[in-house]
Amino acid sequence: TGSIALEGATEVDDILLVDSASVTLAIDADDNRSPYERIEMQLRNAGGTFTDAEPVKATVEWEVSPSDGEKTVQVRFEDEFGNRSEEFEVTFTLDTTAPQITHTRVTSAEVGESIEIVATVTDETSTDARLLYRPGAEDVFTAVNMSGEDTVEGTIPSSAAREGVSYYIQ
Repeated sequence: TGSIALEGATEVDDILLVDSASVTLAIDADDNRSPYERIEMQLRNAGGTFTDAEPVKATVEWEVSPSDGEKTVQVRFEDEFGNRSEEFEVTFTLDTTAPQITHTRVTSAEVGESIEIVATVTDETSTDARLLYRPGAEDVFTAVNMSGEDTVEGTIPSSAAREGVSYYIQ
């Protein structure tokens, strides 16, 4: 048996996201007749050619094509007797393009009333956004998720809406 997983990915709506074509794979293999050190592995990007066999490693640095989109990496194992396993795979999305966030900045509001912030997020893989705000004269920003699809909304609560409140969206 065996497995392959992706290290360092962010999961959004059950999709693994990475921002680099260089990824770290976590590999594991087990055989009922061969010790771990006698199991070999072969890797490939889906649809490509498997690498030459090499001893199993717990982690492997791997390159996928640099274009944004869905990627699949496969591994198979072979024991010392030549028995080859099924192929195991991990699928993820490469997203190197930053989202575009546009909104009309709120320049005035009533002290003590909640402030509604609305933005448009354009991104190929996710429309998640966060509103970070801090009341006037405070050093620490508070983050809240902004909900919605292409248009997202967040609220600065009335308790933080005092003179000098500042915010940004990411």
